[in-house]
Order: sequence, then C-alpha cells, then structure tokens
Amino acid sequence: MPIFNYRARDEKGAIIHGTTEASDKNSVVTQLRDKHLIPLEIKSSSAKGFSLGAMFQGMTGIPMKDKVVFTRQLSAIINAGIPLLQALQLTTQQTGNKQLKEVLGKTLADIEGGKTFSEALASHPVAFSSLFVNIVKAGEVSGTLDISLTRLADQMERDNEIQGKVRGALVMPALVLVAMVAVVILMSVVVIPELSGLFAESGKALPLPTQIMLLLSTFLTELWWLAILLTVGFCIAFIKFIKTKQGRDMMDVVALNTPVFGKMSKMIIYARMTRVLAMLVSSGVPLLTALDIIADLVGNHVYGESIKGIAKEVEKGVPLATGFRNPKLYPDMIGSMIGIGEQTGAVDDMLFKLAAFYDTEVGNMTKNLTTLLEPLLMAIMGGAVGFIIMAILMPIYGLVNVIE
Repeated sequence: MPIFNYRARDEKGAIIHGTTEASDKNSVVTQLRDKHLIPLEIKSSSAKGFSLGAMFQGMTGIPMKDKVVFTRQLSAIINAGIPLLQALQLTTQQTGNKQLKEVLGKTLADIEGGKTFSEALASHPVAFSSLFVNIVKAGEVSGTLDISLTRLADQMERDNEIQGKVRGALVMPALVLVAMVAVVILMSVVVIPELSGLFAESGKALPLPTQIMLLLSTFLTELWWLAILLTVGFCIAFIKFIKTKQGRDMMDVVALNTPVFGKMSKMIIYARMTRVLAMLVSSGVPLLTALDIIADLVGNHVYGESIKGIAKEVEKGVPLATGFRNPKLYPDMIGSMIGIGEQTGAVDDMLFKLAAFYDTEVGNMTKNLTTLLEPLLMAIMGGAVGFIIMAILMPIYGLVNVIE
C-alpha cells in the first residue's frame, strides 16, 4: 500500500506532520478528518522507478553535533536576557552548517510573520523532531525556554554518545568479517585455480567441500561480472525493502531477537524511552502527548505500537504503571518505579532514575560488546578456515594415498 507524507492543522491550530498508509490521497484526507485534523498538504512518498537519489533520500541531514551546538548557544543567549528574535539572529550568524543556517533563516522569517518559535520549528520536521518542537512549546508556555533548550541539548548529546559507542564497538567485528570474506575470495581466485588441474588429472571423485570451492572459484573467475551484478542488485533490493513498512517491521523484530544485539537494542530503547518521557513530563507536556511522541521516537515498531496501546489505556483512566507491567516487553523495574512515582507524585523523578540506570547498562554493554562477540566470531572464522582447509587437503591426501 502506498505511503503518504502529510501536513495538517489540529483543532488548536498547531501544525502536525506525519506519515500514513492509504490507497490514495482521498483516503488520507478521510483518515485525517477522522482524527479531527485539517489537511494542508499531502504528498506520496512511494518510489516510482529506481534512482540513487531516491534510494538514499533521508540518509543525509543536519549533523547532530551542529544541532547540539545551536541549541546550547541559543539557550545561553536567552538565559543572558536577550530577546528570542535577536538570539536566533546571533546563533544563525554563528552557524557554520549551510543547511541549518537556511532552516534557521526560514524560522526567523516565520517568527517575524507572527508564528511562535515552536510553530516555526514545526514547519521543518526533517531538521527538528516532534520532541524538539514540543519541548520548545512547553518552554514557551512555562517561560523556561532556556532550561528546555538545555534539556534538549543534553538529550541529543546522550543519543549521539550511545550511537557512537555502538558504532565503535562494531568496528572490530566488521573488520574481522570483511577480512574473512577477502580470504575466501582470494583463495577461490588465486589458490584453487592452481590446484584445479591437479585435481582433474587425478581422475578421482572429489570431496563435497572441494567441489563447492571449485564451483565458487569458477563462478568468481569466469562469471565475475555476474557476481558483481548480483551483489549490487541484492544490496539495492535490500535497501529498498527495509525502507518499506513491511521491511522496517521485519528488521525491528530481528533486532530484538538477535543474540547479544537483541538485549542491547532493548536497553537502548528503555534508556531513550524513560529519559525522553521524564523530560517531557517534567517540562509540562501532557502525558498523552508525551506518549505519542515517544511512540514515534523509540525507533522500533514493536515498542512503538505497545506505547500507543498504553496511551489508549491511560486515556481511559488506567494508571501509567499498569501499561508498563508487560513482562514480554518491559522489565518489572520500569512498571514498579513508575507506580511508586505515581503514588508519590514524582513520576518524572522516577523516570530520570530509570534513564540513568539504563544509560549505565548501555554503556557497560557497549564496552563489553567485543568480548561478547568473540565466541561467535571465532566460531564463524573457525568454520570458514576449516572448510577451506578441508577442501584443499582432502583431495591432496587422497592423491598421496594413491601414490603410496
């Protein structure tokens, strides 16, 4: 089913951006009206034909560090007592990123045209997430915009730090796997062809591992162009598949059930979920709005759908802690601590403590990731090397026996 991006206005006049599946634009209009939203713009995001630009669309954007610097600078300038419009002008001048400077220029123009800061930011959903917009909106209402911006900068820095740690921990395993593939290709292209004549002259039936290596060698040496086409085609098809809703959903399920990485994925989700919810609640954002934002931010459709279900239960009057008492998805500690927070009137404090705990857990897991992966990598490398040795030595050993 086609995917559509929309821009709509709610009953309070706020601009809302989102994505939905529908058979056509008229169906999108019907969906939005059922949600009491006024459609402003609807665009199809479904790919028509293949192009590199379309395939990589959305993979580029404003670097996180540039947004963090902008947010911290703006917070400091506002805290010094400088009016928002002048503060934005100063930060725009100091911004080195051309894309961010262009967005901020349009934001300034919108504010001068009568929009609030949060409304102006909402017009640029690619640059500023719904979390950013809602925290700014809460800061505007409460008169603590500088504090809200500082919290946003802290949140973005933590997310960036976690992503950096995970990437760093995956460098060594990735290099090992690349080296293993390179060795297999080298053996298939250089060593096996030199021995193939000897094996053919023996006239003996070759072992299965040797037959497989000979077939692989023939394929890579004589049909190398087909190997390249198949590899490129597979990569393109895989990237296009994971950009579909079905593909994203499948990858989310795989991520949660993969050994080692599954547990880490859950810890990252718990850390982000509790930290963002704590920040939203403490900033004065309504709980239902906060849950809707988190459902889109957790980065996994399994947990996203779960949080949407929790929001529906909370709307009916069910305590927040009850929704998180789901042992299949959430540890008992989350539901218990939120329950204590609801009883004592300190939900945000309990959520901040949960976030600190899971941040520490994620940090420890990323430090130990290489150690955890060593047995798996050794098994894969040992299997590959053992297979190649068997493929080469088994027929040679057979020839030696014949000669003797």
